[in-house]
Amino acid sequence: MLIATSRISVRRDEIVLLNLLSYTKIPARDIQEFITENGLQIRLRSGRTFGCLAYGSSVLAMMTGNLRAKRFARRAAAVMPTLDPSDDWRQDEAKTYVRIYGLIGAASVAALPSAIALVVHGCSA
Repeated sequence: MLIATSRISVRRDEIVLLNLLSYTKIPARDIQEFITENGLQIRLRSGRTFGCLAYGSSVLAMMTGNLRAKRFARRAAAVMPTLDPSDDWRQDEAKTYVRIYGLIGAASVAALPSAIALVVHGCSA
């Protein structure tokens, strides 16, 4: 079931945001800050922001002060290298890709009622 889940992978040189239909690779040098006001978002030095469904906003998160996203942001910031403002950064290199497993899973769920009807009622050709 991990194929259809949303999650964030933290590595020393990048963060990978996995959502149902896409994944985004963000190099560590492009990250400016982690925003935890309403869910979790990652702001890049270019101003672009990315979020992940796994740490999205919810009523429970609002009631608890968004502790899960804040805990993640602290842990990720501790693992990631510190940014050097004097480096020659020019443009972010974050890239988003389509998750083929997510598309197949979404298409399977969408086609499920038709498949069940076909099995129950048979094929009328």
